[in-house]
Amino acid sequence: MSDGRLPDKIDPVRLAEARRTLQGELPVAAMTRLVDLLTDDRGTVHVDIQCGVDPEGIRYLRGSLSAEVGMQCQRCLENFRLALNTQFALGVVAHESVAERLPEHYEPLVVGEDPIFLRDIVEDELILSLPIVPKHPEGQCPAGNGGDEHLDEERRENPFAALKVLKTKKAPDEE
Repeated sequence: MSDGRLPDKIDPVRLAEARRTLQGELPVAAMTRLVDLLTDDRGTVHVDIQCGVDPEGIRYLRGSLSAEVGMQCQRCLENFRLALNTQFALGVVAHESVAERLPEHYEPLVVGEDPIFLRDIVEDELILSLPIVPKHPEGQCPAGNGGDEHLDEERRENPFAALKVLKTKKAPDEE
């Protein structure tokens, strides 16, 4: 299933057992939770997912996602386009109790008998890849580096320097 069209719903268990590959694009605008965190809904997400069963018998979905999304820089408050490139490995399990026993390199994907929306999996992974504090790439912010060198200079100063100044000042009644 790699003709560029992605299905709306998938059965991860069947896809893993069939060792299928999903490749295509999804519109950012279709991911409402993600769009709520962005400045616009433009763009597409490039999806490449390999499904299979590993040597331990764990069904998995492994893949990569890439997109360019609109965010607001927290240094200058201007909008900018941020390139997202993320990789993931999901272990497909039927119950939370089984999820706890997955190897560390898998995040659990708990599924029932009903197919699930592929868009939801993609959206979750993209939300997890967003920066906590979005900023222009280094050297591209109109505000410079946002005064970061001033913060570095402050960190190098002795934290007790302010106390020294207070100690050397004479009280008004001592003058």
